[in-house]
Amino acid sequence: APFAKPVPKPFEKAWRSVDPFPGDNNHNSNRIM
Repeated sequence: APFAKPVPKPFEKAWRSVDPFPGDNNHNSNRIM
């Protein structure tokens, strides 16, 4: 996933599991920043 900073895999997995749009990587990285 295109994250701005290196994200630990467990955290990335947890973030995707709670994200309403796990397939939308652009929104995910924007929200994390």
